[in-house]
Amino acid sequence: MNRSFNLFGEKSFSDYALERFKNIARAINKMSDVEVLMYESNFDELIKKIVDDYYLSKIDVSFDDKLVDVVGKQFANHTRFFVEYTLIINGDPQLLTIDPYRNFIQKFLFVEVKTNVLIFEIDTNYFSDELNATVMQTVRYEYNEIKKFICDALLHLNNESQKFNLQLEDFIIPILVSKLRKAHYNSHIREKLNFK
Repeated sequence: MNRSFNLFGEKSFSDYALERFKNIARAINKMSDVEVLMYESNFDELIKKIVDDYYLSKIDVSFDDKLVDVVGKQFANHTRFFVEYTLIINGDPQLLTIDPYRNFIQKFLFVEVKTNVLIFEIDTNYFSDELNATVMQTVRYEYNEIKKFICDALLHLNNESQKFNLQLEDFIIPILVSKLRKAHYNSHIREKLNFK
């Protein structure tokens, strides 16, 4: 994933979960009869395989090994400086687009994600890269607010993911049973049509 977006602000978790459930149902219905019948004697293995494919793993952003840089950006006839933070992501970065608060975005934070790295900037509102103590104190305050926002949102997001995972098997089983019945019926029809 290489893109820029509003962190935890693109879609609600419930919309994401609904879309994911629809994708699971479509994927199961696209399975061939032969593929489903291969697991007929070991149905639990097929359930486990599909659950594993769609299970949402925990996501974490590490503030421990961050990189920090001061970046100048040109505005009209002057340069303004920003502090850029680069953090490591553990888990699926796609989940960072999801709002875990059910459409209640607490903060607007535009970020860039490159593979497993999250980058955000804090505007110093300062026109020199020699940041004074007051500017540094303001940046520290803003950094701590952003860190709290990210950690709280990740906690909620991981809780919502866990709830999704608990529903996964109950959602998959009826669809798979229906698919297995249909595959079984189709195989009998094919056998009857296989004239000697």
